[in-house]
Amino acid sequence: MARQVQRRSAEPMGYAQKVFDLGNVQCCFEKAFLVTDEVHLANYCNAWRELNKFLNTLGTLFTFATNDVTEKVDILETYLKSNPENYKTVNSMLKFEVDNKITNTEKPSASRTLLRLHRALLYIITIFEKLSSAGADAKVSSISKDAYRLTLGKHHPGLVREACNLAMNPLPSRSVLLHRIDSEEGAEVRVVTHLINIASSARRVYDITEALYTQFKLHDLP
Repeated sequence: MARQVQRRSAEPMGYAQKVFDLGNVQCCFEKAFLVTDEVHLANYCNAWRELNKFLNTLGTLFTFATNDVTEKVDILETYLKSNPENYKTVNSMLKFEVDNKITNTEKPSASRTLLRLHRALLYIITIFEKLSSAGADAKVSSISKDAYRLTLGKHHPGLVREACNLAMNPLPSRSVLLHRIDSEEGAEVRVVTHLINIASSARRVYDITEALYTQFKLHDLP
């Protein structure tokens, strides 16, 4: 414990505030499967609330995305609060809704809502992986467009794809974005380390969730 306190005190002023969100994301994804390979819904939702703060650093044009994430996380948390036993994990949630035939109803089901976040998570993972290995002058717009093409773009109609690509045009260079996340000395190494760790933890959560949607045959929920 003493060593932990000493290590934190040695970090530069403003460090905790600037990279705290990324650390929280990593922590939430790791907690999601801390004991078993089941994804805990509460930690999944917490991770997305932190990821939303990353989306905010991309600029006001991503407001539509952050609002959509907030709406979907709110829906999932409402289900969790109303029925904590059956909505504790992604596995128990999908099984409950499949057994009760409520995956595709007029009211957005948790299964359908999480599927949208699940697809978006792969987009975020891909961006983080590309950001961590790209050069300082790399364009985040190009990274984002490529990640979108490989992931979310596969599920969107043409007009939506066009709008999303236009929204990505003003994105800054990689160095500017990392500076927004943490502007202190040595920030790039810290931020890149977080991005690598988050991508690794999030991909494990993604893979577990992907297997469950395959198991329950829910990939094509409208």
